[in-house]
Amino acid sequence: MSLGYLYDSSGSFKSAIQYYKSVLKTDPDYPDIWNNLGISYYNDGQIKNSISYFHKAIQLNLTFAYPVNNLGFIYIQKDDFSNAKKYFYVQLD
Repeated sequence: MSLGYLYDSSGSFKSAIQYYKSVLKTDPDYPDIWNNLGISYYNDGQIKNSISYFHKAIQLNLTFAYPVNNLGFIYIQKDDFSNAKKYFYVQLD
């Protein structure tokens, strides 16, 4: 996973996406990878893809706070405060 993080932090978002997808081939039930893919897609400007990857991470681990938080921030940026509130309230439960 460190390699994907290095790609992401250096701005090589497409390389990070490719790396994380290769990891998913061996471990498709690892929610951290799905969340990281969501982050990489977000950083690459592919917001719709990022949302779907965050949802998959949550589906795999309902208590995983990072993708829930990420979705809340995305919806704030989209001025969709109703959805943002929904995700932030999940954090409080």
